[in-house]
Amino acid sequence: MYLPGEPGSRFEALAEQCNRLARHFDQHRFPDSRHHFLPGAELGQTVAPGDLLRIETGVVYLVYRHRTLVILQPGDIVCPLVMADSGGALHYVAEEKVTVAKQSASEFLTQLTSNPDQLALWFELQVTVQRLFMELYGEHTKIGVRPQAGFLRFAAGECILREGTEADYAYTLLKGRAVVSVGDQKVGIVEEGEIFGALAVLNGRARNASVYAKTDCTAMAVPADQFIDLIQAHPETSLRLVKAMARQIEELNRRVTGAPPSPL
Repeated sequence: MYLPGEPGSRFEALAEQCNRLARHFDQHRFPDSRHHFLPGAELGQTVAPGDLLRIETGVVYLVYRHRTLVILQPGDIVCPLVMADSGGALHYVAEEKVTVAKQSASEFLTQLTSNPDQLALWFELQVTVQRLFMELYGEHTKIGVRPQAGFLRFAAGECILREGTEADYAYTLLKGRAVVSVGDQKVGIVEEGEIFGALAVLNGRARNASVYAKTDCTAMAVPADQFIDLIQAHPETSLRLVKAMARQIEELNRRVTGAPPSPL
């Protein structure tokens, strides 16, 4: 389990605690049956609310009202407490092809009853996951700003945004690596977690560069007007944007002058 972007130390501490507790159940044997999901599929549509899932392969996003709160990886357990209905706004979405092992929560707990220490760790894990979710929910809904972000996938070589077009969205690269070019000239790289396409949104002009997927990429797109609201309401987003722009400017200077990267 890990959190997208720069979530802050208290969220990272909770996520690390979840990971530490979950490792106690790595050796737990799930039934042999496996369930497979294609990219974009919602796990909750074919899995009963009382089922416990362990991710075997692939990556799953925990999405709340179009926001990715948590990213789950192989070995992570989807706790039934968090799978509970949240007004239809909480979804587990397969980011790529995903395989999960499934077991009912009641069967799982029955197996743990012979080991009180394991049972206590399991309940501690559920409480910690629920706390993490509630803290993230509170953070993402403060000041009432809830951008309607969309998640887009691009194959390697595909154009994400094109020079000269209207700047109707700003993007965050969730997965992969992308290339920035002006005309036929490569001028920079977009790394995972960085915001891009925001400068044209902020100055209201057409885009002055194109961005192409260097590898298979997943990006989050936020409408321009909502991105500006997000910047005003969440100063940490402004900091991420400034850091990304500073790194991209340094990369451009290095390409132009041939100088080595700055140690600062």
